[in-house]
Amino acid sequence: LIAGVVWALYSIIGKKLAVPPITATTCSVFFSIILLLPFLFLQPIPLAELSGKGWIGISYICLFPSVFSFLFWNMSVKKVGPSYAGIYLNLIAVFTAIITFLLGGKISAPQLIGGAFVLIGVYLATNVRKTEASPAKDASM
Repeated sequence: LIAGVVWALYSIIGKKLAVPPITATTCSVFFSIILLLPFLFLQPIPLAELSGKGWIGISYICLFPSVFSFLFWNMSVKKVGPSYAGIYLNLIAVFTAIITFLLGGKISAPQLIGGAFVLIGVYLATNVRKTEASPAKDASM
């Protein structure tokens, strides 16, 4: 619940700040590292023992789902606002299912149906034009 409130505040404040999205992302990542660094010492990771694949995995996780996702989010919020950009967060489950399938996992019928509903919902929310309100008829007619 608190995370949702903090995310909403982050999105609203991010739109109002007069800084480029790359600057906002850099600040977010920097302060996240500072806040999370003490936890590294609670559960030390033997970095010297990591294989090449381990380093590639850590690099991937640091860049794509972390840095780039925040950068694209901040760019979207600046361009279209948090409520409109937030519609696309619903696609996370769809992309997760696609990656699961590509990695050899099975997708069930309810997941396919749910994914279709998400895609239809995102399409309707972003592409269907709002109808203009018709002028009120004069009651004296």
